[in-house]
Amino acid sequence: MQSQNALKSIKAAFDFVKEYHTGISRGIITFLDNTLVYLYNKKPSRGPMFVGWNVLFNCNAKCSFCDTHALHENLDREMSTEEAMSVVKQLGEAGTWHLSLTGGETLLRGDLPEIIKAAKKYGMYVNVNTNGALLAKKAQRLVDSGLDSLIISLDSPDAEVHDSAREIPRLSESIFRGIEAVRKAQQGGKKPEITLRMVISKQNYESIDEYIQKFRPLVDKIAIQPIHDGVTVPKFKNDDNLNLFNIKEVDTYQFEDKDRGRFAEVFNGLFEKYSWLDKPFIRDFENFIFDKDAMWEKYKCYAGYYYLVVDPSLETFPCTFFVQKTGNLREQKLMDVWRGEKMQAWREIVKNKKNTCLCWCGIAEVNAVLTKKLENKVLQPFSKHA
Repeated sequence: MQSQNALKSIKAAFDFVKEYHTGISRGIITFLDNTLVYLYNKKPSRGPMFVGWNVLFNCNAKCSFCDTHALHENLDREMSTEEAMSVVKQLGEAGTWHLSLTGGETLLRGDLPEIIKAAKKYGMYVNVNTNGALLAKKAQRLVDSGLDSLIISLDSPDAEVHDSAREIPRLSESIFRGIEAVRKAQQGGKKPEITLRMVISKQNYESIDEYIQKFRPLVDKIAIQPIHDGVTVPKFKNDDNLNLFNIKEVDTYQFEDKDRGRFAEVFNGLFEKYSWLDKPFIRDFENFIFDKDAMWEKYKCYAGYYYLVVDPSLETFPCTFFVQKTGNLREQKLMDVWRGEKMQAWREIVKNKKNTCLCWCGIAEVNAVLTKKLENKVLQPFSKHA
């Protein structure tokens, strides 16, 4: 059994390096520095390993389960190209490895290829998240920018279901026209890797198998994540949390306790059929949706240790859900924010599990791995003998 687990770990490490080889040595050095900050409260020598950057909040979709339009309306001033390039330079010099560019609808930003090119000069691994509506038009510039990964939101194998949820006519058609344009621009190359990401809700979870069979041959990867009802959950709700997602059509999208049995049945079937889906992050979709207490006990959050979020006005936050502001890159340098008192205060909160938020997307997959490897494999043996 131990040899089987060792082989699985070796294979997982090999697959990780194969997929994320760009700047991997840079990533390892930054990971080690971030880990020392976590373990020993060391002052950071390098910046965050992962940065999620909302390059704008404006969007051409009107998803009923998202209110980034409200964030866009309340935005004071979106960053200029000059400001964006300054941030990229600071990220590059700080040792950031993985840069995720998102929105809003990312492709609405005209200088996006220039931002990507600048990040690539520092050896960063760069991915872009998009709804795909403008992908065919932007494909050549994205490929030419050196982009590593392209993640496209598509929530159903039924075009009508997806398009109506996003409120963009013929959006699914635009997505696949865009994928074709990217493939053509690649001219046989492998970058960017194309991923279709499905947000799992009550509306679509029974169609996951159909989705995989229909779309897996067309792209490099399929990813799934559970729908969120916001950063807060009832047990941990407080007035300091900002509810990013505002799901209006509860009956359509949000799960109820009575759905748990069928949900488990569907996912157990998927795990048996697709081994690549059977990993802790996806295994715990059920608990995140139906038993958040179990999630709270099982996992820790490492936001602010390995991860930083930047919004379009260059405000900074420890995580995707804008729980607590830690600075502004118009007023401070990146490393000053990363080493600052507000970020350190947040680190103390999450390290001691005093945060009241719970999420399960994006960085949560990193949280799952770190909890398993760092907490359970590295720290726990020491605490037992302390």
